[in-house]
Amino acid sequence: MIRPIRPEECPALMSLLGAVGLFGSDELDFLRGLLESHFQGQLGDGHTWLVDADDTGRPVAIAYYAPERLTEGTWNLYLIAVHPDQRRMGRAESLIRHIEGVLAQTGARLLLVETAFDPLLAGAWALYKKCGYTQEARIANFYAAGVDKLIFTKPLSTDP
Repeated sequence: MIRPIRPEECPALMSLLGAVGLFGSDELDFLRGLLESHFQGQLGDGHTWLVDADDTGRPVAIAYYAPERLTEGTWNLYLIAVHPDQRRMGRAESLIRHIEGVLAQTGARLLLVETAFDPLLAGAWALYKKCGYTQEARIANFYAAGVDKLIFTKPLSTDP
């Protein structure tokens, strides 16, 4: 079940993000701060966190998206993560499709997904392509020396 995150879920959300295995301690601290800022209403309009919960209500997938500043109708899917024991069950695709639907209804034009060029993320790249995203850019050495940034995009409307 896809729904907004709840403040009392912070420990479970951090556990989920830690279990994913892609984030170091500094990144997890940053994400914790971002969650806290969200619950304090400090992130601004449009910043949205969603979870997909299992049958017991436990968050097993999480997504965070927000509008791109200084653009008209462009949004960024900043984070999507699925607990390892819940992968390959369609949870990430369901979250992406849900977000696309919500944004399309609001008149959003374009959704970006930025990710690292890391072989561990090859499954994510395949998912983005399956969902209709196109790799638009690759920025060399963006995240660190030897770690490039990939930018995938998908139009959400046919308006110019």
